[in-house]
Amino acid sequence: SYDSTNTMAATPSLSSSSPCSCSCCSTCTKNPYLLYLFSFIAVSLSSGLVYGFPHLRNTLYSDGSTLTESELGIVYTVGAWTVQGGRFFSGIARDKFLGTRYTAVGCITCAALGIIGLAFCSPSSIPALSISFFFVGLGSGGQLCLQPVASLFEESWQGTILASLSGAFQVSGLVFLVLVQVAKTGGGDGNGNGTRTMGYFSFAIILFGLALCALFLLPRHQFIKTNVGGRQEELNNNSSDSNNIDNTNDGIIQTKLGHCNVVSAGPNEDKDPTIGNGDDHEISPTDSKRAAITSSLIIEENENNADSEKGNEGVEDNNDSSENIPIFQLLKSTEYVLLVSWFSILLIPLQYYIGTIGFQLERKGDSDGTYINWFSIFYALSAILSPALGKIGDTFGLGCSQFIATALTAVSLLTLSSSQMSLNSHLIGMACYGIGRMTVFGMFFTNVGKRFGYTHYGSLAGLGLLVSAIFSLLQYPLIDIAARGSEYEVNLICGCATLILGVPYCVWLGLRERSEKKVSA
Repeated sequence: SYDSTNTMAATPSLSSSSPCSCSCCSTCTKNPYLLYLFSFIAVSLSSGLVYGFPHLRNTLYSDGSTLTESELGIVYTVGAWTVQGGRFFSGIARDKFLGTRYTAVGCITCAALGIIGLAFCSPSSIPALSISFFFVGLGSGGQLCLQPVASLFEESWQGTILASLSGAFQVSGLVFLVLVQVAKTGGGDGNGNGTRTMGYFSFAIILFGLALCALFLLPRHQFIKTNVGGRQEELNNNSSDSNNIDNTNDGIIQTKLGHCNVVSAGPNEDKDPTIGNGDDHEISPTDSKRAAITSSLIIEENENNADSEKGNEGVEDNNDSSENIPIFQLLKSTEYVLLVSWFSILLIPLQYYIGTIGFQLERKGDSDGTYINWFSIFYALSAILSPALGKIGDTFGLGCSQFIATALTAVSLLTLSSSQMSLNSHLIGMACYGIGRMTVFGMFFTNVGKRFGYTHYGSLAGLGLLVSAIFSLLQYPLIDIAARGSEYEVNLICGCATLILGVPYCVWLGLRERSEKKVSA
């Protein structure tokens, strides 16, 4: 943004399709709305397919599978673990090696290959189903590559953008239900693979086409936003301090603050809010907020570093940015450790829920799969609420939105533990689960992006997903216990543990955000 004196305002504008300055491609910058639309479609079709498992389970049994619930639980656990753990490696690949374009293409292609495997493998083969589901799970890495598209928008909308992509992730859980209907319409023979082959193979062709589109639409490395005079600046992990400061002819320094660029006085200028030809230039609330967050991280590091002599010097240095803090310092910060702990704790019951909802509803009387269909529909429709929940995080803080996610997750499990409720009443729990799960993931990614920046986004989010994947292996013994008839006890314990372990962190985060808001005021 510019005023009449060509002074850049502190609040960033949307990217335009100006020529790109990076040497690896000629047109890596696209209209941000086009990039967001493609990201939403790609995530909706490829990233969360594993969580359509309840319908895949029904399809396999319809095709004559002889596997037990515990054996199918192994297949689901392999896919679910890959969704979490695989995104760590895709995040590293995006940040350090392949960049956004080729990592996203690879992930979507893996999902297509996995779908082809599911189309042709035996419904009773644990190895074939597990390998296929492993590749389907790798498709989730595309979401991690595409989420930084939020950095092209104002920070006040980034939570909304990221939450909507988490909603898109859940839309993909509806794909297997759609494929079941396609297979029936296509006239599968009902005696083995025929009910899967046509629909699944056709969908794989669509995914290959999506990968081809990604090859032409996505930027080579990271998403780029327009800088001064139409110049493009790429967020680069390897940026040195000299790349983070640009001395302009007007004696003004541009400093990367978070994901965007802001203006501060140059070495020959007074550090006064008035910059330029006598015009008032105020630091935006967004920039002050980012500086407060950065200061919190710097103070925390200094307090933990016995050799540091500067103490809280970072409080007054608004040009420091979470983008410029070394990644290892971010990884060992209390805030990051608590965020990953909260996410990992909630993920265990969330994964367990999907792995058992099929046979739990059957035991409650859903003999024809009607309520499983409703579950998938609620799961996908929760995406409609994702922008609103993201806006709650932007407006009232992440502590508030993460508390809502924690509460909804607990309610869904406690509702499922009841054997006295009618199946219609269980629809409330299913709706709470869909919204709660979407909010848990959406707020995790939003937290990483807004509070730690986008330079190390893939690595920070990916490592959090890897740690949560390790913890989520606990889902299989829980699934096995439930399959043996003890689902009531597991549901009740998971629901109570979610509240006891998750709520205190949300309160702590909310108080931290409030103190930062006072500092930035």
